[in-house]
Amino acid sequence: MSIENKKTKVEGPLTKEESTRIDEDRAALRSYSEAHNLRHLEGRIEHGLDPSGMLAVEDSRLLAEEIAEKLGTSIEECEAFIAELHTTGPWVRIEELRNGGTTLRAKMYLTLAGVCGEKLIRKGQHSPREYIDDRNRVMRELTSLNRQDRKKAEQEFEKNLQERVYDLSDKEIIEINGVEVILASGDPFIAMAAEGFEGGISKSGPDGSPDSMYFVGTQSIDERSITMLGFVPVFAEVPGSPSLKRVEIGSEEAKKGRIVYAEPSALDEPLQERVGKLKKIAGGLFLAYNNKDLAIQLLGAELFGRKHNYVFSEVGTDETIDGR
Repeated sequence: MSIENKKTKVEGPLTKEESTRIDEDRAALRSYSEAHNLRHLEGRIEHGLDPSGMLAVEDSRLLAEEIAEKLGTSIEECEAFIAELHTTGPWVRIEELRNGGTTLRAKMYLTLAGVCGEKLIRKGQHSPREYIDDRNRVMRELTSLNRQDRKKAEQEFEKNLQERVYDLSDKEIIEINGVEVILASGDPFIAMAAEGFEGGISKSGPDGSPDSMYFVGTQSIDERSITMLGFVPVFAEVPGSPSLKRVEIGSEEAKKGRIVYAEPSALDEPLQERVGKLKKIAGGLFLAYNNKDLAIQLLGAELFGRKHNYVFSEVGTDETIDGR
């Protein structure tokens, strides 16, 4: 199975069965998210099934269980580890994730990560048709890994690792205020951590495209790094509906939502008209929408802050960090 570099061809509208499948997958992802304390897992409908998503959906989970058994472990023994990586990223567990996995649970995670198609996405997110096509590819690849003999399965595992997990062939490294910020496409955080970086930026889609998104990932991002950039919380997005309901900061609903940041002046606008600049997805994962410079500035501020105990006045002029 080779990487499919071309953008998935749209082959017409979804069938009734395919539409039902998406609805069923979304419900399964939401249920699994709640059961395992994984926030907003249903978003995998827009980005393709990742390891936790594969465990949430029944038919891919059954295939994953067979793979785990062949590795000499079980999904139950690996599930908490996979959920942890979904939430925190690889930064704490990188020693287990190097060299194809030094533990059975890490090897199981990397097997599923190698099947994940996020490296194949060439724009910001999947359309419903692209989700179905990528889902079918995931099922084919999981089935293939199960049917192959041990030697061929290990060869496929290693190939997927090098092409989809450890690949940083398109990496870009930018120095900002004495720290290095690394960017690459797809889902590159394991590869970045394996090379010794404390954080990185995953870009989805070509630079300059309105569909492009930049995900800033690291172990955690201190609120002081966000304040340093001049941003404050301006609203929260609550999952559960296609439109993502907006609520005011401080409300009960906001506690279950993703905090969105912007300049303080955004608070002068009506709630539905505020334009967000950063979205907090998890403690160490932020979305900078289609703003590459802002993603670089955020990660640069966090890495600089760690080195200098978050005393940003050491940066210099006007106590600002400029990533442009």
